[in-house]
Amino acid sequence: MRHCCTLGELAGFFAATRIKDADLQVTKLRNWKRKQTVAEAGWRFVPPSPAIRDPETVLLYPCTGLLEGINVHEGRGTEWPFKIAGAPWMDAQEINRAFTDLQLPGIKSTAIDYTAGRGLYEGEHCYGLELSLTDTQRFEPVKTGIALLQLIVSLYPEECKERLYPTVANPSGTRHLDKLTGVYQSFGKLKNGNALSTEPGQKDWAAIIEPYLLY
Repeated sequence: MRHCCTLGELAGFFAATRIKDADLQVTKLRNWKRKQTVAEAGWRFVPPSPAIRDPETVLLYPCTGLLEGINVHEGRGTEWPFKIAGAPWMDAQEINRAFTDLQLPGIKSTAIDYTAGRGLYEGEHCYGLELSLTDTQRFEPVKTGIALLQLIVSLYPEECKERLYPTVANPSGTRHLDKLTGVYQSFGKLKNGNALSTEPGQKDWAAIIEPYLLY
């Protein structure tokens, strides 16, 4: 979900583990630091997607992108794609208080109501959260996204449902949340109160990728 690699690093990993006899050459960048932000480097930001418009959204996407697996609007078609989350059946003040109480690092929320743009709930009034980052180094997007899913399911067990999300890779759109999280029967586990932990995968991946990091 979030590999934290440059394309060259990821290519090196694939060449060593997935692609036999790959002819790969990677040219390293000069004057680049791993934890350097776009603002610190003074670079011009180029949106990788029409819905990812600024560096903050790049960091939020692995968090709020998980909402595409449930029936919660993720901000598409508004001025704040992947920065807001809402539904007609949510209580903005209630979920804002509950999210704040989680005390997740590097992020804060504000209660919001808005009219959904394209996609889910198009044209309907939604209530929910606006998310913003307070510390990009401490923020853990995947862990935060899973915590947000668990919170929504616990607060709104009757209203929250798994969403069909047809894609080229998954034409039927079923079990889309499983494909986002990599966890079988994710929604069922959430409904039953079972935690979807990211800790084992984080530790395993850090050790696996370390030999291929260039910076």
